[in-house]
Amino acid sequence: MKSVEWTDAQGYNHRALIRDGDPPAVAHAGHGISADPPDVNRIDWEQVKRDLHNLLLAHRLTTFDDVNTSAAPLGAVLIKALKAQVIGLYKQA
Repeated sequence: MKSVEWTDAQGYNHRALIRDGDPPAVAHAGHGISADPPDVNRIDWEQVKRDLHNLLLAHRLTTFDDVNTSAAPLGAVLIKALKAQVIGLYKQA
């Protein structure tokens, strides 16, 4: 088996496993074993937005100055709002 990567017409990168003797076009046609991450279209984006809003408020990150001076890093808040959704996708896969 070999790994083949390509980019689709919408700009998404993909990876699939195909037999050693197969040409890469086999993977593009949907044959082979997908090695993509879970479909992020299944994320509940409304829940992410709600969680992000609530976390920003809880950490008192309501102004640009707050973001620049707070001990709570913005990146950690962003990750926390999205992380549970992404982990849920992997569990469902």
